Amino acid sequence: MFSESDVPDKLQESLDSENWKDYIVYVHSLKSSCRNIGAMQLAKEAERMEFEGKDDHIEYIRLHHEELMGCVRDINNKILEGR
Repeated sequence: MFSESDVPDKLQESLDSENWKDYIVYVHSLKSSCRNIGAMQLAKEAERMEFEGKDDHIEYIRLHHEELMGCVRDINNKILEGR
């Protein structure tokens, strides 16, 4: 289940340690998980973060990471509530 994934924690750890290679891997995984559960808008946002990372647009990631994580938390809460 999406809400039990450690990907959000790994994303944060990768951001904090500035390990952009791992960040790209984890955001790719997040994108796939979102698509699997039908969270297409979040998948689209994760895809943007993935491509920005691949293009070395690190400032974009830093500016939008918290917004992405807020969306992840919202989806997790909805899953946990059974919506």
